[in-house]
Amino acid sequence: MKNKVTSRRKDKTLAICDFDGTVSTVDIGHEVLKKYSGDKWDDIDAAYCSGRIGSMEAYRLIASIVRIPRKDLEAYLSGLNSIDPYFEEFHRICRSRSIDIAIISDGLDFYIEDFLRRHGFPDLKFYSNKVVFTGRDRINIEFPRFNEQCGKCGTCKRMLLESMRKDYSRIIYIGDGYSDICPARQADLVFGKEILFRSCVKAGKECIYYRDFRRIIEEIRDREGSGPAEN
Repeated sequence: MKNKVTSRRKDKTLAICDFDGTVSTVDIGHEVLKKYSGDKWDDIDAAYCSGRIGSMEAYRLIASIVRIPRKDLEAYLSGLNSIDPYFEEFHRICRSRSIDIAIISDGLDFYIEDFLRRHGFPDLKFYSNKVVFTGRDRINIEFPRFNEQCGKCGTCKRMLLESMRKDYSRIIYIGDGYSDICPARQADLVFGKEILFRSCVKAGKECIYYRDFRRIIEEIRDREGSGPAEN
């Protein structure tokens, strides 16, 4: 019986999705932190994008200067509420084919949770860094899923992907940014926007370019057939 259970698990597919710029068409984390961290944001962001510092260090620097009134933040988030127009269909098709979905983000939990609730996906599992609001407008950022051996990213997407590998025979990775480069190398099928796509091409890693989830839906249908009825 144990072998049969293991076999069923190994036949399963997992789709891992980045959040900012992927599920959300807006990089919400970038917009929020830029708005509330004043004139020091550009230097920190430039250091991160150039690779001089990792996201964990960038977040720690930002947390020391950012001022985010929580009440104002809720109103601001409602204006950054743009979901990929084909994500709902992607979610439905994955469910009809028993493909599991997990969001793995190097972003922050408070806006991801808010976003998923607003768009009708309150139970969709996600992994991210954690924000603790302290006082009227101060925050601490915690990193429950960082990699002690590396310590570069706040959320180690590669480590999470590898921990999920035992339950899945196939992992699809969908991303767009710097934090997606490392985990994408370990995936079986990769979809990438500009930064991730260019990195994969340079490294010789097969990657399918996409603008939105419509391209991903087409590829799933082509590879797996029409599948069961999609409700």
